[in-house]
Amino acid sequence: MVEGRFGKKIVPRPSERVKAITAALAGFIYLDLRPASFVEGRGIRWLLHVLEPRYIIPDRTTLMRTHLVDHYHNAKKVVIDKLQDSIHLSLGSDMWTDDHRRLGYLSVIVSFITSDWKFVRFVLSNRHLDDHHTGKNIADAINKTMQEFGLASAKPTYVTDEGANMKCAGHILKFPRSPCVAHKIDSAISVDTLSQIPEIVAIFLKFANILTFFRYKAAEVTKKQKELKALLDAIPENVDESNHNLQDHCYAAADTSNPQKITTLKTDCKTRWNSKCLQIQSILDNFRVINEMLDYHKSDLKITHSERKLLQQLLEFLTTFQESSELMQRDLTPEISNVLPTIACMKLMACYVRGEMDMDMEFANMDELPTRMEEENQHCDDGEEDYDPPVQHPILIALKKKMFDALQKRFAEFEEDPQYKLASTLDPRWKASFGFKFEDDFIRGIDVFETSIGRVSAEVLPTTETQSSSTAASPDSHQSGSKRPVSQSQLSILMSKMRKRNPPLEDIKMLRMEVSTYLAIPDIAEHQTADCNLLLWRKDRQSMFPKLSKVARKVFSVMPSAAMNERLNSTAGRTLTADRSCLAPQNVDMSLFLFYNTPPEMYAPKLADALTK
Repeated sequence: MVEGRFGKKIVPRPSERVKAITAALAGFIYLDLRPASFVEGRGIRWLLHVLEPRYIIPDRTTLMRTHLVDHYHNAKKVVIDKLQDSIHLSLGSDMWTDDHRRLGYLSVIVSFITSDWKFVRFVLSNRHLDDHHTGKNIADAINKTMQEFGLASAKPTYVTDEGANMKCAGHILKFPRSPCVAHKIDSAISVDTLSQIPEIVAIFLKFANILTFFRYKAAEVTKKQKELKALLDAIPENVDESNHNLQDHCYAAADTSNPQKITTLKTDCKTRWNSKCLQIQSILDNFRVINEMLDYHKSDLKITHSERKLLQQLLEFLTTFQESSELMQRDLTPEISNVLPTIACMKLMACYVRGEMDMDMEFANMDELPTRMEEENQHCDDGEEDYDPPVQHPILIALKKKMFDALQKRFAEFEEDPQYKLASTLDPRWKASFGFKFEDDFIRGIDVFETSIGRVSAEVLPTTETQSSSTAASPDSHQSGSKRPVSQSQLSILMSKMRKRNPPLEDIKMLRMEVSTYLAIPDIAEHQTADCNLLLWRKDRQSMFPKLSKVARKVFSVMPSAAMNERLNSTAGRTLTADRSCLAPQNVDMSLFLFYNTPPEMYAPKLADALTK
């Protein structure tokens, strides 16, 4: 407020600097997920007074009801404009429940490949579903969100977990569904394998009792960790491993080669992927501390050397599946082409029983691997003198058999779906190993995929203008004065669709020529596979394969897992803390929308690179 000419107090017009500071305050709320009440704190007021003494801090109600809403609508316009650059979308949705008010929220995320060959994903909504979480209500909410963002006519690929209501929603919306690979991996490990081996179940029950004992002993554990680390650092490097007295001690000779890690004990969370691997790793890292502290309290919970060897082999075995799950959870790069190679690697790991992996084993002979595994086990049982027995723990061998059966059951639909084989074919790293081998199969796979997403092959093979439009318009011209609408018979409609379905012969030849040329290209060398940028490779050869490039943009848009929805749910859970449990659902939606969809360039051009890093 300032003094006017006649003593009247007036509000000065905000300058550009005042607008920029206010916008930054609103950005501070949704970018760092802070409560709006922070503007009432003494520290922020002191800071802003030092930076700009003349600035008047707006009320928190003004920030949430005015500036946050303005930022949301501006960002929403940008997202709608960018969505127009997509030719096919991948849509992921999931439900989560607030821990404090028990409100259900539905998250909707889309991803696609832009015309500039960049993988883009946007959080469209994270809104409160105030009705029962049935498939019908979820489908209505998703449909409403898509209409709001100008996607009413889109038919995206629907990526969800195994929830019955989510699958029902996709069926109602008539979206082609792609199962979440990461959920399948976690279910194969936790449900179909680890929980089916009594010895493994007993070990994890023992872990639970150990964690219960150490729950309120964090200070003692930290002190003991430091003591043991200092003691191990003082042990000479050359230790006699044949010393049985040393092997019986908790500081075994084999332990001295591994540095002591100061880590906390991790619990197994059923809703968190790979949590069992993290728990086993934390137990192994703190093996000495656990046994040292249990020695005087609960010696029955001490981890024996046999159990430790089993845990080491189990962790080594599960690491492959953990890496596979993490690969499928990437949300900034297209990973659908890695689905079939990942499944093959997991099956190979589950089939193998001997001490060293046979790298000459063909992926195509997966069905013969169980027989081979039985033959090796039969050799072991016969006790042949010249036969090298397996070095793996018997429990681990039984676990691998369970794992192979679980992979066969869980991933059968992936190997039968031509979408994944088409994705591997369009990836120059895997087209020879996991892709279509023949031109006709390749073209048929393209046709099946285009049909599944509701787009006929005419979009890949554009048709020329036929006279059907002029002939269809002629009756209207003769009956222009009549008010009765012209109706077409079902037969004429079907015949019209068939004409659009059949592309010209020259376009078929062009596609076949592209397919033939692409299949003849040599595969990328193995040492260059890790450095291969799939989208950049496709962008550089877009002029060479124009029709295949359109197909690749559609296929690579599909997310292999719903990991991004899980991350969004976790972020929302951190937003709705006990101190912010009364936050309005619409403010939760806007804050998370801005948190994920605000580009770094908006903050400041000079800070964009630093903030990205």
